[in-house]
Amino acid sequence: MKNILIETITNVCDALNKYDVKYLIIGGTAVALHGHYRISTASDGSPLNKYDLDFWYRPGYENSLNLLKALEELGYNVKELKSKSPDPKKTFYSFEFDIYKADFLPSVPGLDDFMTSYNRKERYKIKEVDVYVISFDDLIISKQTKSRSKDIEDIHNLKSKKQSNDNTLSM
Repeated sequence: MKNILIETITNVCDALNKYDVKYLIIGGTAVALHGHYRISTASDGSPLNKYDLDFWYRPGYENSLNLLKALEELGYNVKELKSKSPDPKKTFYSFEFDIYKADFLPSVPGLDDFMTSYNRKERYKIKEVDVYVISFDDLIISKQTKSRSKDIEDIHNLKSKKQSNDNTLSM
């Protein structure tokens, strides 16, 4: 992965960890962390001109407040969001910076319970920062549920990479 992307991931995750936000990295960034880097694309398949970070956060009032505190520390203007009473089970947050956009989703298609997936998470240590990523199996389920062409391609590439790694380890 590119250094700017790694720096961005660690900055965001460091703030989330500081405020004890329960989250999982999902989407294309999770695909990259599981071993297959690809350029983020828009729904029409065109390449995005910035990094696209997707997070699944535990829906709940306290975790949502902690998420807003972390986002505020990252420089997001969350005053208006704090003044409202968003429904944490339905609230989707999307923020854009110059080099990246970050989406925070309260649910993931195909996966029913955040804590079940959270308990299966994979933890990576990147530049001394704990980074929590959706498990390989849950990532595959979410990709199968969406079934967009890029999701099908991700599934193929991830399974090929995993099979290649499994074959290498067994020799």
